[in-house]
Amino acid sequence: MDESTLASATTYRIIWIENISKSKITQLEEWKELGDPNKSAVDRVKRRIITEVNLDADDDQDGASKSSNDTYKLYLEDISNKKVTQAYEKEQLRFLHVSNTGTPLPLKLGGRLRVKEGTPAYNGVLLLSNKHCQYQGINSDDLDYVSILNDGIIKKHIDWLLL
Repeated sequence: MDESTLASATTYRIIWIENISKSKITQLEEWKELGDPNKSAVDRVKRRIITEVNLDADDDQDGASKSSNDTYKLYLEDISNKKVTQAYEKEQLRFLHVSNTGTPLPLKLGGRLRVKEGTPAYNGVLLLSNKHCQYQGINSDDLDYVSILNDGIIKKHIDWLLL
């Protein structure tokens, strides 16, 4: 395993977010319900049909409280050279677990993330912690790009999950 650290601070755009703590089937149902609530997996009194059972979860937790336990994989585009790299949460990143976008995504795509020098990387994949990165939000220079990334996000995610 190739272990290294980021040589210098780098600013990235978040171009895709993947929830790696939920099954693709569960995520697909969430996105389909957003896209067309009439085609979602619910019975006639609008209760969710159970598609999977998590035996490790506490019985008193519901779907809304579980989202704080989500773990994300980020696809980052270097602003200076347009190279794409992957990053995983080494610990829960505050900026990914506080906002509500109305979709399963924790924030809008296209926001800038400053990753500090010394951030650990394994085989070129960054491991992010709160001390190693700072979310800078959406920059006004990126508004057209942000629009492209987020337009049709429901269909994009459904298509991606079906791959």
